[in-house]
Amino acid sequence: MCLAVFPGRALASGASHHHAPAVPQITYLPHPIRVTTPLSQLPGARTSCTSNCDLYLQCLSNAPTHCLGIDGTMTIILASAIITATCQFVPCGILWKVIRNSKGDTTEEDDGTYHGKHEADLHGCLGANPTPSDGNDRGYISSPSKCSGLDRQSWVPQQDNEPGYYDWYNLHALNEGQPYQLVQNNLRNGAFEYAKREGGGTWSTWSLYFAAICHSHC
Repeated sequence: MCLAVFPGRALASGASHHHAPAVPQITYLPHPIRVTTPLSQLPGARTSCTSNCDLYLQCLSNAPTHCLGIDGTMTIILASAIITATCQFVPCGILWKVIRNSKGDTTEEDDGTYHGKHEADLHGCLGANPTPSDGNDRGYISSPSKCSGLDRQSWVPQQDNEPGYYDWYNLHALNEGQPYQLVQNNLRNGAFEYAKREGGGTWSTWSLYFAAICHSHC
């Protein structure tokens, strides 16, 4: 294992010398491990963890090197990342904290990237705002202030036929009577993610991979 600290943003010339926010201190596992136990049994998942937190990659079950990530400019644009690629100027896989409420709904909180730097703001959450017209169905990473308690940033994983394989339904859509789930249409590095009606995407089954531990400043 190697201990990696994600660097903070450099101060611009002439900027005040306030201390930069502390960044997560993360140890990576030698290899990500697919989670096959029910998500309800994930440790410490009911509230947002701040130290000694398990971190996960969320990847396509049938194409497990393709994971949710941020785009290569390190902005907060949600894009597919191939985790075997060098994470520099290409999409980087996001390490997620998984928060779960008493109903089993989950919120994934961005806590850094897999073997890469993370210059965008941390602690945004996976979200979507699908509509029947598909006019606003791109997945996104919300601002941190919009993580907790909002159904657009909440998901209802439903286990598929195989342990550890899940259809990831958007809670906002379900509350509107629409079964929209997280999908990806191709395996291009940097492909966008969408919330589409069942059957509306090429790749729609997801798995979590235990990939790292955040020790502090999580």
